[in-house]
Amino acid sequence: TLKKKQEQDRKNKEQKKLAQKKREQQKKEALRKKREQDKNKAAQRREEARRLAEEEERQRIETLRQQQLLEDQRRQKLLSQEKAQAEAQKEKQRLEALKRKQSLESERQAQARAGKDASIIAKYRTLMMQKVQHHWIRPPNARSGMRVTLRIKMIPGGEVVSVMVIQSSGNPALDYSAEQAVLKAAVLPVPSDMELFDREFRSVTVIFDPEDL
Repeated sequence: TLKKKQEQDRKNKEQKKLAQKKREQQKKEALRKKREQDKNKAAQRREEARRLAEEEERQRIETLRQQQLLEDQRRQKLLSQEKAQAEAQKEKQRLEALKRKQSLESERQAQARAGKDASIIAKYRTLMMQKVQHHWIRPPNARSGMRVTLRIKMIPGGEVVSVMVIQSSGNPALDYSAEQAVLKAAVLPVPSDMELFDREFRSVTVIFDPEDL
């Protein structure tokens, strides 16, 4: 009986020892797992921190890139505006220079035309008066120094439409003879340039002072 009791105590001790060992092993395993979990969590935190840092850096770089792009676009727009303004100013100056040149040329041509027109006007006035005087009959009482101012109206080609005295010579006979000389001439020499004719000869005022008075 004693032997059995001792054997039972030994078994109980061994079981307790095994149970204790098992508990210790379980405790170690739990501690190992906890350390492993802590290690994994720490690694995850480091990875998350790294990822966040990389994302922040990427966003910073992207922000800088966008800012640089906007700045480049602003500068390009400014350069384009300055170029456009410079070209517009250059074109304005070119047009102003061309306008001045054209104005000077027009003025030169106008002066030349005016000089030419004056020469033509004088020529045809002389021819007109020569033809009128050719048809003039001197009144007996006409005296030297008498002159009559006439207004002659014509149509293109020089055909006389009407003639009137607008300033008498003081001698009705001379006035009448001058009118008749114009009407007898019938067609007076006029320039073929219609613009010049309309401006200077359609209605023309002449002074009739015959050379042989």
